Amino acid sequence: MERSGKGYTIRDAIAAYLEWYEGERKASGYKATKHTANYHILPKLGNELIATIKADKIRRWHRELAKTPARVRSSVRGKRQFREGEFDPRARKASANRVLTILKAALNHAFKHDMATDPNQWKAVEPFKNVDAPRVRFLSQDECRRLCNACKPDFRAIVQAALLTGGRYGELTHTDVSDFMTHGGNASILLRETKNRKPRYVPLTPEGAQLFEYLTAGKLARTAIFTRDDGARWGKSHQQRLMQAACAKAGIMPTVSFHILRHTYAASLARNGVPLQVIAAALGHADTRVTERHYAHLSPSFVADTIRANLPELGIEIGNVRSIKSKQKITKLAPQASTRKKN
Repeated sequence: MERSGKGYTIRDAIAAYLEWYEGERKASGYKATKHTANYHILPKLGNELIATIKADKIRRWHRELAKTPARVRSSVRGKRQFREGEFDPRARKASANRVLTILKAALNHAFKHDMATDPNQWKAVEPFKNVDAPRVRFLSQDECRRLCNACKPDFRAIVQAALLTGGRYGELTHTDVSDFMTHGGNASILLRETKNRKPRYVPLTPEGAQLFEYLTAGKLARTAIFTRDDGARWGKSHQQRLMQAACAKAGIMPTVSFHILRHTYAASLARNGVPLQVIAAALGHADTRVTERHYAHLSPSFVADTIRANLPELGIEIGNVRSIKSKQKITKLAPQASTRKKN
């Protein structure tokens, strides 16, 4: 098939990609993608013809993005403002990589629909390496209990649900009573409004089932499970200040966002040896790549303990020579150990 699109610009490709994205992805994701394209892609590359743009031009644009300070969300009279303070090269490179991903997705979409002829130009532009290392924060069991106790009663319910399901705030706020199901002694919750628009069932533990039974008791099927004190559904950003206040009251510093509850759910499963494929399915990840990136090495001690417990003895003959330093350490530690036993 002969491909067309000789006069097709990157602006055209972005518009077509956003039109597709709006129909296939969640509204919040579409809004963020559109915002990123409008501010970071179109001003510099929007009028470039896809048929003639070269990898060097995209590469220079990508590098310039990494040198630009983070932008303040609000603006004064339409002028862009940039954050003051320390410049974080790693963070800026990571941001540039995310913008590059959107550009490549739009160009790949154009290529797929016969509006581009040579994908090698943008495929040749590589993202910055080793800048997206995840900074995963999760709560201990004690912190989870303290946080729940510090929450207002109406907010406590949705915090507990997040810890027991790994559901995102938006996924949980859209659940109705009919989404809670029990069958043969097993309970699950259906999360309909997901990030990728693919509903998923999350199995519930007895503790989770007890929570949802309590929250749904006596309510009509189409009633929201989680409501505020006034009976209304939770809004898009209602959780932010309440999380900050609960963290401060519970002594959790630095404060954590609601999304950390999802990390805590996944981290708890990973630390207890649950396969990454199972965790990915529970979180709604399309594959295990994101799951591995965030949780595979979350607990090195767990990995080490598992290896030590399962690697068989090889019967290798090893000498009995020990260093003097090692003996000194053993001698110094022994009396302390014996003292602990007596106390």
